[in-house]
Amino acid sequence: MLVAALFFGALTFAVLTGWWRFGAMGDEIGAVASVFAAGVGVLGTLSIADRARVTFREALRRHFRPPPTAGPPSS
Repeated sequence: MLVAALFFGALTFAVLTGWWRFGAMGDEIGAVASVFAAGVGVLGTLSIADRARVTFREALRRHFRPPPTAGPPSS
């Protein structure tokens, strides 16, 4: 999750400052592209965090599940 946040943060910074190919864009397009990069980064990071939360919750549920018990004896 940290890697994704750093990557999208660096991408947003690169768009804002005009690094690499982003320098060839106009100011208006750069502003829109930086908002887009930041939005995709936020959504991507949140989806990774949510998936980790669900995986952790399932692991806790499996770990603390009561042991199976035998049913009533059949007659």
